[in-house]
Amino acid sequence: MGPYCKFCQNRCFVHMPADAPPEALAAYGTSTIVATCAAGQAFEIERTGWSYDHIKAAASIAAPEIERLQAMCE
Repeated sequence: MGPYCKFCQNRCFVHMPADAPPEALAAYGTSTIVATCAAGQAFEIERTGWSYDHIKAAASIAAPEIERLQAMCE
């Protein structure tokens, strides 16, 4: 899915999580994908202050019930 990452040379991007905090959505602007590799996330932290791991952590703190239900489906 999507372009190749300039850091890992893979398609490590995923769609912005649906449960992303409004602050993360605002920081990414019109971008709808986020990098999942370590180097890509470090780059995004420098540019936006957010990364995929940060977004998922913030979402799990804000909505632990959603995370619990998602884990049950895996």
